[in-house]
Amino acid sequence: MILNKKLIYSYSKSIFEIALKQNNISRWKKFLKILLYISIQKNIKIFYSNFFNSNKLYKIFKFFLNDFKMTNYEKNFLKIICENNRINLLFEILKKYKIIENKSKNIINIVLKSSNELTIYQKNIIISILKKNILKTINIKFVIDPNLISGFLILINKNVIDYSIKNYLKYLKNFLQT
Repeated sequence: MILNKKLIYSYSKSIFEIALKQNNISRWKKFLKILLYISIQKNIKIFYSNFFNSNKLYKIFKFFLNDFKMTNYEKNFLKIICENNRINLLFEILKKYKIIENKSKNIINIVLKSSNELTIYQKNIIISILKKNILKTINIKFVIDPNLISGFLILINKNVIDYSIKNYLKYLKNFLQT
């Protein structure tokens, strides 16, 4: 698992550096999305089992990507992941690529989970407060979480800001016990 994380980061970082140098970040993201889409098709999954050699697998992907007009860098990347049997890492490579891209653009992704649908007014207040405190461009996704009784959670990278009733009651319990 640790090896896969290192591989995923290495692939993502290398691709991003190439994309940045060539000024085609969105094209590489599109390319990765297409590769991922092709790789998750049931009929294609059969081909990247151990029974097919990497050259045949490469040719299958190349066939489906014919209209995309791959650059030599893209062809080389595809060859490498086919030769090393790493098609199954494409989802994580794309995910990490997006994180690296957002970091380079000073963008942060935030998920706000609430127990029910927030009004536009509530959303705008939260967005305004987050923008003032984070000082980055934010992409915020509002999600309804039926497991929350009341309140909301803000997930920023690996950090959680918990404004739920459950957390408040936990805090109150600890306060009353001291």
